[in-house]
Parts: sequence; C-alpha cells; structure tokens
Amino acid sequence: FEPRMVLIIDDMGYNLKRGEAALALPGAVTYSILPYTPYAKKFAVDAHDSGREVMLHVPMANTAAKALGPGALTPEMEREAVMSGLNQALDATPHVSGVNNHMGSQLTALPQQMSWLMEALQGHALYFVDSRTTPATRAGSMAALHAIPTLRRHVFLDNQRDTAAITRQFEKLL
Repeated sequence: FEPRMVLIIDDMGYNLKRGEAALALPGAVTYSILPYTPYAKKFAVDAHDSGREVMLHVPMANTAAKALGPGALTPEMEREAVMSGLNQALDATPHVSGVNNHMGSQLTALPQQMSWLMEALQGHALYFVDSRTTPATRAGSMAALHAIPTLRRHVFLDNQRDTAAITRQFEKLL
C-alpha cells in the first residue's frame, strides 16, 4: 500500500487568533479540539464547514503533574465516570470523527481505563489516534481489542518550538 501522512493540529480551542490561523491552512488538515474551551464549538463548526476533519482532543492524566483542563480523564475515575465524561465532551463538540489524547502519559498506560474509553467510543463509530505520550501506552492494544479503528502518532512536529527544530521534524516525517 501507499504510505500516507495525516497532519493533526492539537490543542485547538483556547486562542482565537491562532485557531483562525490554523483553520486558514491549505490542504487536508485535521483539527483536534479541546472540549469546553472558549472557541471549541466555533472551531469545530468552521473546520467541518470547510471540509476538514474534526477530532476531540481529550485531556488525560499525565506523569508530569501538568494541569489537565476541563473534561479530563483521570485514573481515579470509575468506569461510568470515564464513559460519561467522554460522552459529555463529545456532545459538547460538534462534528467529531475521532478522538486523540491530550497529554495522557499516565492514563494511556492503564489498560482498564483505556478499555473503558474504547467501550465508550464503540457507541459512536469513532476512531482513536494515540498521541503516544509514553512508550508504555496501552491505547492502541485496547482499541484493537474493542474493534475501534486506530492510528498512532509517529512524529511530533513542534515538541521544540523553534523553526529549525520544526523543520527537522517535518523532514523526518516526510
């Protein structure tokens, strides 16, 4: 088969100016939107109306103790809370085709919580993209177990925020 590249812009929803600039990019770009952010609905509608794909960027517990933001999934949550939290975030964000994790180095390594997440996705006919914030991730294997279409991130373009580093990462991707 022919190799393919998917460009996903994460963290959409907080900044109007940057979000609009991202939405103005040419080509087949996918936009992953943080739930419950000030511009989440606007960006989801605008992306969809321009023929682009919309994903839900679900905040998940991380090992660095970084702030999670609204709609976060954590290890302390029971099955019903994980499923309800995901369903509410999906209801609040229109035109979603798939889900990926925002951070998540702690939660994606937990098979039980990832299984619950994939159970919730089964009722929506959505896919899951594992951002692979940890090599210990179980998200892909749990997605496969629940027959959820899944992909994984191979290259972060902007993990270092300078032009030379982003150019190197883009060349690596190509």
